Amino acid sequence: MKIQSKILKPIFIIQLFVITFLSGCSKNNIDEGKFIKIYTDIVVAQDTIKAPSYNFDSLKTVVFNRYGITSKDYNSTIDFYNKDPQRWEKFFDKVTAYVEKLRSQSSSIKKGSELKKNN
Repeated sequence: MKIQSKILKPIFIIQLFVITFLSGCSKNNIDEGKFIKIYTDIVVAQDTIKAPSYNFDSLKTVVFNRYGITSKDYNSTIDFYNKDPQRWEKFFDKVTAYVEKLRSQSSSIKKGSELKKNN
């Protein structure tokens, strides 16, 4: 029984370490769908707001608060995407599709409000 205990204890410790490490790695990554929205909001806000008193860090903080994330979550996700350039490529394709969807929705809303004005 003692030999079995001596063998199982290190195995248990290694398993515990691996589980802890793996859960820590993915813990701070933001879901891709949410990250697309966050990234888009940051880019759009940065292009829209040209006020010199509004710095980029403040802008990101506003967006992070809106989505309930931290800068650590954001940076962890950026690091995750930086490990694979093809992942960035696919991500930007999805961002482009999301922006086109927003543009289409905005155009539909604008046309609807113009119709109401004309009636």
